[in-house]
Amino acid sequence: MEIEVTKTGDAVLLVASGEIVSRDDQQALSQAVGEKLADGEQSFVMDLSQVPYVSSLGIAALVAVYVKTDRAGAALRVVNPRPRVASILEMTKVAGFFRTYSSVEEALTAD
Repeated sequence: MEIEVTKTGDAVLLVASGEIVSRDDQQALSQAVGEKLADGEQSFVMDLSQVPYVSSLGIAALVAVYVKTDRAGAALRVVNPRPRVASILEMTKVAGFFRTYSSVEEALTAD
């Protein structure tokens, strides 16, 4: 997995690409979010449109990002998970943790 982190307006945009399947992926996501939280950022948009698959470690990584942002009082929005990823999140009962949007633009303008 690769992750691109940029500032877009008032939000931090995290664009993940590739499968999220390893502890390294989990650590990379956690570190990216942790650094931005330390900088005082409070709004995160995670684009999953380029992620074809998440393993159990990938699910754990996404939940860990949710927990980290929630504990910091920050907002996390998830954008356009592919059908297979959305299905895995539904099957594992974690989809309800995430506010999901169909586009980055929609997520950026959401309250």
